[in-house]
Amino acid sequence: LQQLGIFLLQNLLELRANRRIFLGLSEEKQCEEDYLEPLMRFLPKVNKGPPKRIIRMKKEKGKDFKKDEDSNLSPHDPFILRTAIHCIALLSLEHSPKTLERFVELTLPPKFYDIFYSESIDKSSGEAILLFFANVLHSHRDMQSKIMKGIEVIPMLLAARDMD
Repeated sequence: LQQLGIFLLQNLLELRANRRIFLGLSEEKQCEEDYLEPLMRFLPKVNKGPPKRIIRMKKEKGKDFKKDEDSNLSPHDPFILRTAIHCIALLSLEHSPKTLERFVELTLPPKFYDIFYSESIDKSSGEAILLFFANVLHSHRDMQSKIMKGIEVIPMLLAARDMD
């Protein structure tokens, strides 16, 4: 049921009018609640440090380890994670200061940064995170400094070439 709900939300957010209603930017219609925070609850927590797979690879050279074998992400449904990331990337297309402030309040940029570097997401999700950062960095200088505070976004954006 959660998969269906978030998939339908992603399809609704394809339209600008629906994104504006979801974010509370529309004057004609409003959501009864702020649903951005509940949407972010679908994002898994990221355990710090290198994935266990990489630690084992260094210890046991020559063995082949699957990428999905160990993850730095807490247990999650990959479909829901991918869809939540795409929903948030779609919401980032609305360049309103109110929305950007909300992303920063909810510590979304560092969460996306950690998820991107967890090596536990698919290419589509990685591209959506890059899209999110590209969109939110098209803001005024103060907001850019808040977003980039404590994370190295530029190397991540340049990593898009390596995703092929």
